[in-house]
Amino acid sequence: MNPYHAPLVEAEMEYQDLEYLYLNNPEENNTMPGISNARLVSDHSENESEDFGFEITDGIRMSETVIDFKEVSSFEDFDILVNGLVINCELSKHLQMKYYELCCSQKCFLHENFIEGLNCKLIAGIISETINIADAIRASKITTSYDNFTTWEKTLKAFLGLGMKVDFLLARLERLINLSLKSEKHKKARLEKDNAEEGMRILEKDNAGNLELRFQELAKAPW
Repeated sequence: MNPYHAPLVEAEMEYQDLEYLYLNNPEENNTMPGISNARLVSDHSENESEDFGFEITDGIRMSETVIDFKEVSSFEDFDILVNGLVINCELSKHLQMKYYELCCSQKCFLHENFIEGLNCKLIAGIISETINIADAIRASKITTSYDNFTTWEKTLKAFLGLGMKVDFLLARLERLINLSLKSEKHKKARLEKDNAEEGMRILEKDNAGNLELRFQELAKAPW
């Protein structure tokens, strides 16, 4: 069993809680934690889909076929298919290309196991934020804040619970966190050693001075 997988029920409850929060506070909660500008809006009904034929709205369209990732030979063949809808238009061409590269690295559609019924815009937001976190991980340094690492980790685990295939990102992140913690421990140990050595030098200097002074006093003391 994958060590990162949260219980499915918990993931669904978390999504429902976030959706309820947004719908009841649309002005104060127009974004979801860890998701860049992913507004929760109602999906179009089946009747609306039929009225538009294959074109739904805002460029979202119904897919005529479902293909396996093995059949994707280039970016031109790459469609982001969710619940029978192609949602490429929800991401810029730049993000689509970066997502295509991420999927190619794992030889699969990272979004293919999403929980059924999730809003298309929410899924697009998760994909966008996954790309952002992947870029941030690759750009991170040994000095990157531990808080940043833990924020990325919590966000990715939430996405994983909803079905996004981000195991490989979590695995890389875990290794980086371990290295970062080891580096921090090494810095603290070295600082403690330097402080101890400095204290020893001061102590030795004081002792040497006192011994020399006592020696001179004793040597020159009257008989």
